[in-house]
Amino acid sequence: MYAKKASLKPMSDISYRGMALLYKISSPFCSVKRQINLLQLKNGMVVVDWGCGTGRHTIPVAQSIGEEGKVFAVDIHPLAIKTIRKKAKQNGLLNIEPLLISSYDTEAKSASVDLVLLIDIIPIIQETKPLFTEIYRLLKKQGRVYISHSHLSMEKTRKLVEDSSLFTVSECKGHDMIIVPIENSDSASP
Repeated sequence: MYAKKASLKPMSDISYRGMALLYKISSPFCSVKRQINLLQLKNGMVVVDWGCGTGRHTIPVAQSIGEEGKVFAVDIHPLAIKTIRKKAKQNGLLNIEPLLISSYDTEAKSASVDLVLLIDIIPIIQETKPLFTEIYRLLKKQGRVYISHSHLSMEKTRKLVEDSSLFTVSECKGHDMIIVPIENSDSASP
């Protein structure tokens, strides 16, 4: 599978801690609640928070989808996974499964995910093709991907999405984009 080929390297522990501190400081000014409201979360959904980091979105999403739902908190940094485990325990959330990855392959079940979150992650991804290939594999036919960031223009993001030949843009407003899988895409195979 194409998604397994790319090996990912996490940032240094110092950089991760700096990022975590920056998120903590900027948290009151963040639009997490607005983003959560846009996601149209329902009880029992399966969600992947790709590049979950400190869990800014993981925790409220897990609370919103209830005990029947599941959040896969995916990251390449061991400190992110440690942070997610700690926050899940502190909040009494049993519906979060942290996944430490070293490639784009999550090993999660195919066609099992309702929603993938790509928040502030696209600008730091070196190779979007293997990322989109894995996400395409994970999503149910009616699944969606929510992309949000302010570090890359939406035109460039739209081009990355369209160049994947796996997804099409469903909605785009400001820094928010919803993409959906193209049915029977031949590009899903390596």
